[in-house]
Amino acid sequence: MPSPSMTIDPMRQRGKLVTVFVGDIFAISVPQGSPKWKVDYAGSVVEPLTPVENMKEPGPQGWFFRAIATGQTDIRLTSHTPPCESSVPCPPAPPIVFVFTLEVK
Repeated sequence: MPSPSMTIDPMRQRGKLVTVFVGDIFAISVPQGSPKWKVDYAGSVVEPLTPVENMKEPGPQGWFFRAIATGQTDIRLTSHTPPCESSVPCPPAPPIVFVFTLEVK
């Protein structure tokens, strides 16, 4: 995996604008709170470098992306709710969500 020019911490950047440039490779660190995540983004602005099979569980390095076109995209990380392993119904737990806006110049 190429070395990223920056690593974005979704917990610190939640709700903020992060700027990168076309061609930049950046990483998004894995937030605490869940081992599995769903990642949503505009594929016309960024492309994942993390293999598809690792997008739900990217490992300790996080997710890697390349900025491919100017524009903006919200990047949304949504935790997967673990299954209830009890015979008693579990109360519904809302997913953990981190959203920040990525601007590519």
